[in-house]
Amino acid sequence: MKHHWYSWASDQLTLQIHLQPGARKDEYCNLFNNRLRIKIKAPAVAGQANKYLARLLATAFATPITRIKITRGRTSRDKTVQIQSPGSLPEWFLCLSSNTVSEKAVR
Repeated sequence: MKHHWYSWASDQLTLQIHLQPGARKDEYCNLFNNRLRIKIKAPAVAGQANKYLARLLATAFATPITRIKITRGRTSRDKTVQIQSPGSLPEWFLCLSSNTVSEKAVR
């Protein structure tokens, strides 16, 4: 099923993300221009934000970091990330995907 900010293909979840590095705290926020807005503490320097994002998503989806792949946007705030066989779906994902909290902050 194809949605604006995420899609499934077999056991692979693809997320469209708008990343905000250098934040005070890590936060899964809301939808921004049909992308999941994520704030992270890591700076956007020398790939640190990408590595941090991969670790954050691996933890959230209970999957090894080797199953997280940034396929587009390595040097951009707008990224496409693939997660192979997520171990679980976090509450914020379920809330946003069910459209019950579409534009409100999810923390």
